[in-house]
Amino acid sequence: MGDFNDEPENESLCNILKARLDAKDPKPDDLINLMHLMLSKEGSHKFREHWGLLDQFIVSGSLLDKQHTLQVDLSSVEIFKPAFMMEDDLKYLGTKPKRTFLGPRYKGGFSDHLPIYLEVRN
Repeated sequence: MGDFNDEPENESLCNILKARLDAKDPKPDDLINLMHLMLSKEGSHKFREHWGLLDQFIVSGSLLDKQHTLQVDLSSVEIFKPAFMMEDDLKYLGTKPKRTFLGPRYKGGFSDHLPIYLEVRN
C-alpha cells in the first residue's frame, strides 16, 4: 500500500512490477492492484483539475483466495473522502484535499492525498 506516484495502468506498475489490473482467477504468487476497482471514482490525489489514483493497494493472489483464512474483501476497497479533509479549489474548481503545508506555509490540513482503505478478514 502506498503512494506509487503512478496510476494503476502505468508501465511501472503493470509491466515492471507486473501488478495485474483484474482479480479473476489469481494464482498465489500473482500481484493484483486493487485500485483498478476505483478507476471510475474521482481519485485520491488532485493535480490542477485532474483527479488521479497515485495511491495503490497491491496484494498477492493468495489474499484473494477464498480457501485461505486471511482474505481481502474486494467490496471494501475505498477512498476516504470526508468533508473535513477537503477544501474548495478556487483555481481549478470543485474541491481538493486540504494539505498540511503549501511550500513553507502551514495550512493545518492532512495531506495532498486522500487515504485509501480496505478490509482484511480472517
